[in-house]
Amino acid sequence: MDPPGEIEQNIVPLRNVLCTFVKRNPTIGYCQGMNFIVGNLLKHLNEQESFWLFTCIVENILPLDYYSDMLGILVDQKIFEILLCEKFPKLVAHMQGCNYQLDLIAFQWLVTLFFSTLQQDAELFALTAFLLKGQKIIIKIALLIVDFFKDQIMKAQAFDEIYFIIAKEPMEKITTEILCKLFQDKENKKIKITNSMLVKLREQVRPEIIENLQESFSHVGLKNNQ
Repeated sequence: MDPPGEIEQNIVPLRNVLCTFVKRNPTIGYCQGMNFIVGNLLKHLNEQESFWLFTCIVENILPLDYYSDMLGILVDQKIFEILLCEKFPKLVAHMQGCNYQLDLIAFQWLVTLFFSTLQQDAELFALTAFLLKGQKIIIKIALLIVDFFKDQIMKAQAFDEIYFIIAKEPMEKITTEILCKLFQDKENKKIKITNSMLVKLREQVRPEIIENLQESFSHVGLKNNQ
């Protein structure tokens, strides 16, 4: 366990970067998961470099509503579910038969851009691919990870077994070497997603997500008024 002084030493630059970002982007503000991204950037970059790279990711690479009310994350989560059903219908049916909800799979991955869910070298590989190839990489890697564990998931017979595989196994088993092999595998090349395809899917899915959110807020409002 890190001594108190070292913990404080690590927290100060993290707080500085996040507070400066929030001042620059008050409409976005702070969102769950940002601390994982910035904290990991600070392991390799200084405060200024971490701030500008994180700012570039949020302002220029991801959709502007990605972290604003988490709408963009919910949109990409829905897109992931659509592609998962399309690519792995038997796997999806098995998971649903175990009462495992698909929206539990990728949310943490999308929020943190895989920081906190993979081994450190694999996290850096994912970040580098994301910066070089664009937004499609996050959903591509999510699909590849599910594909990597699909045989193990198919053997699971209960919700908690699947939950453990999805939540814990990537940190234990997904290395840079494995990610590289997954990208190069001929079978996995069938899992195609382009940045232009992702933009179109977002345009199609966003109205549905907004409508669902509005309905949820309406139900909450009605309950509060009762």
